[in-house]
Amino acid sequence: MKSLLMIFSIIIIIVGTSYLMVSCGKDTTQQLKLELLPVPGNPLINFRILTKFGSANDPVGKEGLC
Repeated sequence: MKSLLMIFSIIIIIVGTSYLMVSCGKDTTQQLKLELLPVPGNPLINFRILTKFGSANDPVGKEGLC
């Protein structure tokens, strides 16, 4: 169980760090959102990481710079 928790923690750290590195120096503190939906008696853990990447989110006049 401890090794599974350690692997999960390392994955979260790597994904979080890579997300911050790719965000082009934007202030991401207000963009990060955490939702917890506990289900009593269910030991499963599920997580999703949604990112806003792509040309639709580029600032006007600065398309393709990031």
